[in-house]
Amino acid sequence: MINQNTIKRFLATAIFLSIPIAMADAQVQTEQKYSEKALSAYNFTDAIGINAQPFRVLNHKHDLDFCTNILAPALRDLGIAHLRTNAPWSLPKDPANNPDFVAFNCALSAGARLLLTITLQKDPGLQIGYSENPAAGGHTELIPDLKNIITYLGVKNIDAIEGVNEYYHANYLPIDEWQSNLLTYSGLVYHALKSDPGTESVKIIGPSLNGEISTGPYSGIVDEGNMHFYDMPYDPSQNEVQAIQNEYKNLEKTVTAQSLTYGDKHKEITETGFSNCTISTEKHSRNYYSSQQCVPEDVAAKNIGRQLLRYFVQGYSRIYIYQLIDHGPDITNREDNFGLLTFSEDDTKGSTMPKPVYYALRNLMHILKDTDTDTKTGSLDFSLSGDLGNIKHVLLEKSDGSFYLAIWQALDSSPSPNAVAVQLTLTNPSNIQIYASLTSENPISSASNVKTIGLSVPDYVMIIKIVPITQ
Repeated sequence: MINQNTIKRFLATAIFLSIPIAMADAQVQTEQKYSEKALSAYNFTDAIGINAQPFRVLNHKHDLDFCTNILAPALRDLGIAHLRTNAPWSLPKDPANNPDFVAFNCALSAGARLLLTITLQKDPGLQIGYSENPAAGGHTELIPDLKNIITYLGVKNIDAIEGVNEYYHANYLPIDEWQSNLLTYSGLVYHALKSDPGTESVKIIGPSLNGEISTGPYSGIVDEGNMHFYDMPYDPSQNEVQAIQNEYKNLEKTVTAQSLTYGDKHKEITETGFSNCTISTEKHSRNYYSSQQCVPEDVAAKNIGRQLLRYFVQGYSRIYIYQLIDHGPDITNREDNFGLLTFSEDDTKGSTMPKPVYYALRNLMHILKDTDTDTKTGSLDFSLSGDLGNIKHVLLEKSDGSFYLAIWQALDSSPSPNAVAVQLTLTNPSNIQIYASLTSENPISSASNVKTIGLSVPDYVMIIKIVPITQ
């Protein structure tokens, strides 16, 4: 395991934090007052999930070893209870001794609930044809298998069934044809599961969206909408402000398309993350690469908290990070390098190493963890003053009444230190603790019975715990 002291080489000298909840572009202001309703800290941490799909990642031959030595310890350490992985094609005759189902049970024992995703492939790496119409035979047999799989694993252990994964990659089909295929098949899955008393309570999430394409009216055949969104805000050659404006603009376009597809349904993001590939102009089997698609490890660590909080404020009920572990050893291949953990040649304990983004996520989850599921929240009056032009914030509250003000600069992150002076003023005297989530789950500073404090706000999420003193 990497010691967190190693990560401190990536740090800015920033110490304190705080900021505004509106996610629109802000104008430079000298002071802004807020009377703000807090969001639930419990709801935020419960919204975070992780991808580990498929269980067999390249050389991972033994699913149980992978789960026991890598997956389950990571889930417990991160405090994540939601796992997205591929739905098996069928229920084996002896699931208790089947590697996939042994691994499923291992993940469940770590406290995870499963989001099972339909993929039009019988096993990892065996593509069976996006060009085939999934509603015209050849794939409809997956529907009864889903029923049996859910029954075996237990409805209470299933977060949801997700529609066909990234069927929009069938881009060699006419757009109206692949959209019609997907819509028809999604309806078959929905009605098959909802018509069975044993599976009718299972949530059905629509097929993933990516980009700005609306794929048809799904509101009657899904319980929640879905999209994949990969914003790559790092480009050393791009103007910082323009990069962030483009990032928010792209998200707005994707959200608009998603609304046209799923209406007013609650929505999830089942894939989002950063690839730590190195810059390459070579075309691999699935992707072209540019500097904007490859995000350095230390920059990804700065961005992960900002990204998750931004999506949470947008109202996404669950956000699955892609992905737990690197898929392969090729550092120039974008698809190989999305992991929070480095690639491993085997599944032995200690064979993979956490990246800085792993620690940044773990710290954020530990700081904001709330074991009480009471999600009622109150409001906090405060003001911020200074150069607020790029300042963003999210106000959260735990069940014990303590507030957590997450704050950052919405700049294109870089490995270099970057901080701006901001003053936080509270209406009532409060006890304060300040956390730098990039490096530690423990407070780096504290103050008692104060109403005003000076902050040095970095380009990653820092958190101020505020406990108002009862008068």
